[in-house]
Amino acid sequence: NNLFLLCASAYAYADYAKSGLFKNKAFKWGYFPTVKKYDDIEELIDNKTSGSILWTARFIDWKHPELAVKLAQRLKTAGYSFKLDMIGEGELLNSMKSYVKINGLSDYVHFLGTMPNNQVHEQMRKHDIFLFTSDKGEGWGAVANEAMSNGCVLIASDEIGSIPFLVKNKSNGLIFKSNNINSLCATIKYVLDYPQR
Repeated sequence: NNLFLLCASAYAYADYAKSGLFKNKAFKWGYFPTVKKYDDIEELIDNKTSGSILWTARFIDWKHPELAVKLAQRLKTAGYSFKLDMIGEGELLNSMKSYVKINGLSDYVHFLGTMPNNQVHEQMRKHDIFLFTSDKGEGWGAVANEAMSNGCVLIASDEIGSIPFLVKNKSNGLIFKSNNINSLCATIKYVLDYPQR
């Protein structure tokens, strides 16, 4: 009777409920990473590079780095002015580099390697858009908190555990259908076509 569930994902309660567990005994919870407070958030936003997109994660299947590079290909074909910087390493990194080279995206997509968290935050402060492509394998995804706190427009998959808690679509971020390149493209084109905050 005294056992309760703290849900560090918007989907945790439903997952446990399938087994008949924690009915009416679950509470919202989340990660609360340290974030920098800005005296003038508008100045931070004004100093960002327009059309700059940042992706940071391990290059593994459920993080879906392929969505980012496929997005770059579609944006290039559609004539958009943008750059995509990708931070991280992992088993899919070499295949992503090959995809970029084969599809003539080297002027648009840059692989920055790994870097400590404080340097990732510096990159967030420079970039206009943060792309978060994970699927339901992402329990919470504290990088969402970090990107939002550094003034990025967050574009995130609907299966990431923190997103229903943190993001009101087209208000403080944008949500696309997980692992769906068409949904992702439509969402980011909306941001690029209507850059007003």
